[in-house]
Parts: sequence; C-alpha cells; structure tokens
Amino acid sequence: MLKVKGSTILKIFAALIMLSAVLILGQIYAVGYIYDQKIGQVLKRVESKVTPLTLSYQEQDSSFFKREGILSWEYRLPEDNLFGMSSINGQTKLELRIAPLKVSGAFEPVIGVGNLDKFLSKLNLEPIYYQGAFKATAIKPKVSFAVKTTAFSVPLTLGSCYIGESSFLFEATSLSKILTELNFAGFDCQGNEQYAKQNSFNARLEGLSVRLRPYIEDNKPYLDNIEIALKKLNADISTLFAIGFSPDEKVKDPTLREALGLDNFATRVSFTDKNSQGQGLLKVDATGNLNVAFPSVKLGVIQEPYTFEGFKLNGFIDRINLTQTVQNFLSVKDSSDLPLIMQGLSKPLKVNLNEFSFSHQGNKLHLDATSEVGFKEDGAISSLDLALNFKSHESIVKDFADTFAYRNELKRALENNILQLQGSDYVSAIQVQGKRVIINGTEIQNLQEGEDLVPESEY
Repeated sequence: MLKVKGSTILKIFAALIMLSAVLILGQIYAVGYIYDQKIGQVLKRVESKVTPLTLSYQEQDSSFFKREGILSWEYRLPEDNLFGMSSINGQTKLELRIAPLKVSGAFEPVIGVGNLDKFLSKLNLEPIYYQGAFKATAIKPKVSFAVKTTAFSVPLTLGSCYIGESSFLFEATSLSKILTELNFAGFDCQGNEQYAKQNSFNARLEGLSVRLRPYIEDNKPYLDNIEIALKKLNADISTLFAIGFSPDEKVKDPTLREALGLDNFATRVSFTDKNSQGQGLLKVDATGNLNVAFPSVKLGVIQEPYTFEGFKLNGFIDRINLTQTVQNFLSVKDSSDLPLIMQGLSKPLKVNLNEFSFSHQGNKLHLDATSEVGFKEDGAISSLDLALNFKSHESIVKDFADTFAYRNELKRALENNILQLQGSDYVSAIQVQGKRVIINGTEIQNLQEGEDLVPESEY
C-alpha cells in the first residue's frame, strides 16, 4: 500500500491552489485585455453594417476587476428630412465587471447629453429611459442580455396610446440553445372623437409576453418556435367610426358599437423535424377565452357577448419549407404566381386539425380533421383525402343559426343528412376519398373527371 506523508499532501494542495489562483487571475487579466484591444474593432464592424451610424468609445475608469467608459453615438438622418435635424446623437455609459469565471456589465444613457429627447418631442413623444445588463459565465457556459424601457405616451392621428414598461431578454448556452423574450406591460389606447358620447375606439392590453427560440446553423439564423402569452385584451369601436362615418352623421342608430375580448391566451408555433430540403413539421397550439359582441351596443343598450370559453386549437402542416414559402408568398403579385407558394410544400401535403373546441354556457363544440392534398403544377388541387368529425351541443348550433340568419341552411342540412341530431348533440362525419364524398356513412356523390372535388352548394 502506497503511503503519502501529510506534508506532501499539503504541498500538493497548496500547489493546486496556487495554480488555480494563477489561472483565475490570468482569466481576469485576459478578459480585460481583450476588452481593451477589441472594443474599437467591434464598433467599426457595427459601423460597416449600419452606415449612417458613427460610434466612439472613451475609457473613464479602469482597474483589474472593472472597466468603465462612455459610448458616444450619432445616427445621420437623410437630408431635407421632416425634423430639421442632421442627426440623432447621444451617449451611453458602459460598465464591465470581471470576476473569476464570470463577466457581467450594465449600461444606461448619459442624462442631458445628445438630442434624442428633442427628436422624440418632434414626434410628440415623451423622453424614454432605458437600462440594460449582461452576463457571461464559464463553468456552465451562458450569455445573457437584458434591456428595460420606461412607460411613455404615443400620439395618434385619431387618438393616443399610453405604452407601459417593456423589457427584452436574450439568453444563450450554445448556438443551438438561444432564448429571446419580450415582456410588454401593455397599452391603453383611446380615440379622440366622440360617437354618442363614447370614444370612437378603446383598446386595452395587459401582460403580453413573446418568446422566440432561434438557432444558428451554417452561419444562418433559423427559428425553432415562437410562444405568445396574453393576460387580457379588451377592445371596442364605434360602428360608424369603423365604416368611415363622421360623429354628426344622421343615422338610425348612432350608438352602435362592436367589441371583442381575449384573456389567458397562449399560443405556440413550432417548426421541427427539418429534412435536407428544409421542409419540416409546422405545429400550432393555442388556448384561451374569447368573447365577441357584434354589436356590443344597439340603440343605447349593452348587448350580451358571445363567449368561447376554454378555446383550443391544435394542428399541424406536414411538410413545409417555411422560409421559402414566406419569401415566395411576399413576392406573389397575382394568381399566376400561385405555383411559387407551392414550391415550398411537400407533395402531397398533410394538414391535420387535431382539435378545435370551445364551450359556451357549459355546452361544448368539437371539430377535428385529417387531410392529404395533392397539387398540380399550376397550384390547383389534384387530389384530396379528407376525414372530418363534428360534434356540438344543439344550443350552440341553433344560437349560431339564429344570430347569423342561417335557420334555413340548418333545416336543409338536417333534411339532407349533412347534420344529424343524436340526443342533445348535432354530429357530422364527412369523408372525401379521391372522387368519393361520404357524409354520415352515405355516399352522396361519385365525382367524374372534370368535376370539382367539392361541389358548389345547390342552395
């Protein structure tokens, strides 16, 4: 058995401590040195990407564990601009703190320097204060960056908006694990015209959060998924204002208004399982509570809104090249360009609605569907396989038919077996298999060559 003297162990331990101390001090020195040597190069690179921008850095305080300085910036405006200003300029105070295996820092504007407030005043905006912080660690590699802005008011041509505090967060542990998050306290907007002694419009939003999860691959940015959460949104508008009538227009009902509300809303859109052609699975998942009132006020009387409680939407498109499809869609000028959009879609294309459902006054509606669609070169549908299932409490269907004047259509749907009443629920099962259309187990049509896959209603 190997015997080691206690003094030897102490010497080894002391040597390790000294080595660690040297490495840590070396790391602190290296970070400070790199900061001093590279900050000028970084600013010049930013200037090369944003040509109207000029940046300069002046060190104010330097120590072994800290760097402080002032970043001066100027953004040149086009000649003969509407603001009568040649540029927007200001200064930002930067602070870098260096610690063992960690770097952190903060920044904020230098108050009273520059003309940003003057520029904002020309837009009738209040001064905006911002502050930020950043951090990087080495033991568990992580970089984080955060910015926060104060609340401010924005004048509109037809009203005004008060914008609450907002913050932006960036975190990354690798090029494939990046999180960006925008948190928005909300806004309160009002129209400045009066329709029947009410604002032309009102809109109030509370608690908006947007999360993006991008990643870098082959030096190109991609978006893996986006998450949106909303605590509450309430909006109403004068019907006359919406259709362009003036407040003093002589109409039968000047009190007419429309409204909608949304609360506890959350949605997630993800793009996963990408193949070599850049095509992947596009998934959508949304939940929340929605209420609509069209109208919300009629002849001066507040109308009961229609509620969609526990709203759920879940489905996917398989497969789609999202980047190519969006780019091609933006370049479309007329219907002849439709094949451009098809280039980013798989052939055939699968579109599934796993669930669309909600409750109204305790009664439920549910819809799901699976489909596979083939396309011709000109973008027209060449084949369609579809299976759709619908189930709803009869009160929801009847309310819908009464509200939107579809009583006759409901009656015909029942007479033609498109809808069936089973107990207290209306149900329907529709299948399209090539050129066969089957509704509730009955084949209603065998399409011939040249006929539409989905025939127009005879009604």
